[in-house]
Amino acid sequence: LAYEGQYQQSPTPEAGGFFKSHWWGYYKKTDLQASWDLIIASWDMSFKKTESGSFVVGGIIGYKKFPPDHRLAGPKFMLLELVRDRWDFPTSKKEVIAQLARWPNVHACLIEDKANGPAIIADLRRSHGRVIAIEPEGGKMARAAAASPLVEAGDFLLPEEAMGKQWVTDFKDECRVFPL
Repeated sequence: LAYEGQYQQSPTPEAGGFFKSHWWGYYKKTDLQASWDLIIASWDMSFKKTESGSFVVGGIIGYKKFPPDHRLAGPKFMLLELVRDRWDFPTSKKEVIAQLARWPNVHACLIEDKANGPAIIADLRRSHGRVIAIEPEGGKMARAAAASPLVEAGDFLLPEEAMGKQWVTDFKDECRVFPL
């Protein structure tokens, strides 16, 4: 890390810090299923539309238990969509509604009940009954520690590069340098 920080101006190794680059597994378009065991939308809200403000992040995660003869065999979590930007309240609300429209089979829309989350939860519950307020336990490090075994085991998958999702590269880069 000393070399990476001093000479490369990147204080994490190329292979990754907390999440190693080679841990990521990938799904193909042909792996996407018409029926899922579970589809969850998950949102972390912040409504300060400033250059340095926190990001609003919304993701769709599908869960499917693949049969033993399938190339992905076993239970897999698949990150199906990720949106991330610095939005104000009206834009954030519009983005959640648009995402739920793109994914009508979402079983639940989880929104972190911190910072500005309660305002959007209250507003969206009237029109979208699938909205659930959540209070994650522990900080970001504790939550990353809980998720990292799924990634390392190859049970949390991203779309393969051939699917042309720019957010995948951005997501992997952010995970590679986590927790910086």
